[in-house]
Amino acid sequence: MRRRIVCPSDHDGRWTSKRRADKLQPSGSMNDKSLPPTDKRLRDARAEGNAARSDVLAGLAVAILTAEVAFASIDANLARWLRLQDAVFAQFRAPDRTHAWLDLCGQAIRLVAVAILPVVAAAVVGSIAAAWVTGGLSLAPKAVGPSMKRLNAAKRLKGLFGASNLVSVALALTSAGLLATAAYWQLRERFPIIASMIAWQALQFDLQAGITVLHGFVRTLLAALLVPTALAAIVSKRRHRQGLRMSHRELKDELKQANGNPLIRSHQRAQSHEAAAGVSTRARSGKRALVTNPEHIAVMLDYAADPLQAPIVIGKALDDVARSLTNSALLERIPVFRCRRLARYLFQHGELQAAIPPDCYRAVAIVYRIVDEVEQLEDRSNVPIEIDDVVFDP
Repeated sequence: MRRRIVCPSDHDGRWTSKRRADKLQPSGSMNDKSLPPTDKRLRDARAEGNAARSDVLAGLAVAILTAEVAFASIDANLARWLRLQDAVFAQFRAPDRTHAWLDLCGQAIRLVAVAILPVVAAAVVGSIAAAWVTGGLSLAPKAVGPSMKRLNAAKRLKGLFGASNLVSVALALTSAGLLATAAYWQLRERFPIIASMIAWQALQFDLQAGITVLHGFVRTLLAALLVPTALAAIVSKRRHRQGLRMSHRELKDELKQANGNPLIRSHQRAQSHEAAAGVSTRARSGKRALVTNPEHIAVMLDYAADPLQAPIVIGKALDDVARSLTNSALLERIPVFRCRRLARYLFQHGELQAAIPPDCYRAVAIVYRIVDEVEQLEDRSNVPIEIDDVVFDP
């Protein structure tokens, strides 16, 4: 005999029967990688050099910094170049030309070093900054091994125009459109200056105006890539996290290894103390369900199947504790639901050891209707169940 699932009446606001959710059914097996990666898995991957990286973001950061450094030092480098030219002509009047030419070679090497080293330093800083933003710095040999590819801004920016999937195609089309629009707008705005440079043919004016026009043009093109680059970085982080997802079996093995370490056990106890009182997946008197957001918020509900009593909030957790609570619930086969809007509302407005807010009655009734149906399945698999946010409109 199936239990009756209840939700509020439109008349008295009591917890009475209504609505059902028949679209959502869990699927998967113990070997399906449907669980988010644990902190340990993320740390191990980072230690091996497997951290989230966005070549597009790295390329843009390197391009911006190197361009700014190059344009900032261009006047000083031109002055050094002119002095080197004067030194070349002066060598023809030197009595000891061999010594003079050796000294000239030393000046040329210093000029090249002074011009190139700041640009290379800017490229290194840009690459490090991009790595820190996307996946954090990693000192693993694979991550820090010497490679000039990391400093090649042009090659990295080509990644924005790849067509490996629909997301890449969309980013490529967006980037191409933005670049074309920005280039057309810049050329149209600066065409009178270019015409003046051609008409006057003054070397000093042409040099200064040309540098200014080129600097503004490069800045505009790089600025046009900011939005698609940010989207590409977000996609890269999401793909990296999806690539580290775990199966139930992998999670069980990791928990078995971790439980044998006293330091890890004490750390887990400390995390539990940071969470609100009652965040436990152990046996209680009624049916339990966990509503998540899906990786940052977790709210544990308990329902005693009493038509006169609404489910109560028995625990709330954030971030790492929320992910740990979610993994524990899945291992203990407690139904886990991903409903972002409902999870946020329960976390903000639900009181611990108190009934859920009345605004949540219908949405939580759907949750427990699914719990009731899942419990009737003979071959019951326990994976997170997605619920569309449209079911909850406070």
